[in-house]
Amino acid sequence: MELQDELVRSKRVLDEKFFESGKLRDESNARGDQVVDLRAQVAELERDIDLVKSQRADMFREIQRLRDVLDMKSREAIDQVERTKALEFDLQKVGARIVETDKVVEDRTYAIKNKTIALDDAEREIARLKDINTGTSVEIGALRKDVDRVSTDCYDLRKHIEGVECRNVDTSA
Repeated sequence: MELQDELVRSKRVLDEKFFESGKLRDESNARGDQVVDLRAQVAELERDIDLVKSQRADMFREIQRLRDVLDMKSREAIDQVERTKALEFDLQKVGARIVETDKVVEDRTYAIKNKTIALDDAEREIARLKDINTGTSVEIGALRKDVDRVSTDCYDLRKHIEGVECRNVDTSA
């Protein structure tokens, strides 16, 4: 019986070992599936890493391109600032010239205003002198008439005196 017990016990141990081996096989299969899944994930991660590397390389090239563009834009901005400064300087010079021209215009306007006032005064003086001249011309005309009349009277008186003297000389002789 001992042999049978030993046999039953050995069977039981064998069944347990068989059961345990089935369990380990299932576990091994599950682990194998996990390994396959993990290898698939590793492959996917390697593809993702390659994709990220590719994207990083693209981003690096884009960053370089953008740096170049930034440098170009910076140079353009510096050129624009210099042009702006030059234009502002030119505007300041033009503004100074405008101020000087305004002063000249104001001086000339003042001179023209004074000359206009002097011209108006001279025109009034000319008009006054013309009036005086016209009055004087009228007086001169009247005086000439008077002189002509007085000359005629003098001539008549001289003739009359000469005629009287001639008669007195005839009578005294």
